[in-house]
Amino acid sequence: MTMPGDFRAAITEDVAEIELVLSVLDGLRNVNLARLALLKEAEARNAGDKEG
Repeated sequence: MTMPGDFRAAITEDVAEIELVLSVLDGLRNVNLARLALLKEAEARNAGDKEG
């Protein structure tokens, strides 16, 4: 029979895994935001080159 402590340990482990996944997703979001900023900067520079 499973003891309540085993459930607590399993839930604690699951929460740790979820926090890790959320951390990875947050890192990917930050990378994508940086890439988007660089893309917008390059597009603005390109538009400026075409005007001048």
